[in-house]
Amino acid sequence: ATGVFQYDLRLDRLFPVSPASFALGIGDMYADSISYPGQYNLYHFSGFQSQVMWMDIIPRGGSGVPCVTVYGPDRSVVFGPYCTNGGFAGGPYTPAYFTFSLPVTGTYVISINAQGNAATVQYQLRLQRIIPVVPTARPIPYGGSVQAQVGPLGKMDMLYFDAVKGDSVSASFGFD
Repeated sequence: ATGVFQYDLRLDRLFPVSPASFALGIGDMYADSISYPGQYNLYHFSGFQSQVMWMDIIPRGGSGVPCVTVYGPDRSVVFGPYCTNGGFAGGPYTPAYFTFSLPVTGTYVISINAQGNAATVQYQLRLQRIIPVVPTARPIPYGGSVQAQVGPLGKMDMLYFDAVKGDSVSASFGFD
């Protein structure tokens, strides 16, 4: 192609963790945005080998679709790239939540960008550890029930029960 074009170039360091990276704690929820095409945001958290993490990224505005990539301490891609419309945008539904296992102990970096780096998007990001169970999780025994409320937007209750491979479990959920 000939002619003049404009571009934006941003350089960041993934490891050691960039000063531009935001520390994300287990159980945290963080709202952020991609405010210009090509922008990306960096977050980091510490984890131990064999932990299983749960994360969701929910679009809250803009024309873009958020995408996430998780890098391990050895600089390998642990998860992603994964783009999700959270069921709120056009196109095929992609869940807003996902799980991934941590292969080694250390600091992990999360990179968020808009799909194709060609749009803006506001999003909400949550990170939770599901294995081992977090200390704030509440047990629910078989035959038991839990009554609670969730709010404001994005709050999460963690419940757990004991089971072994082959168990058949039934659960029901109701709300007002």
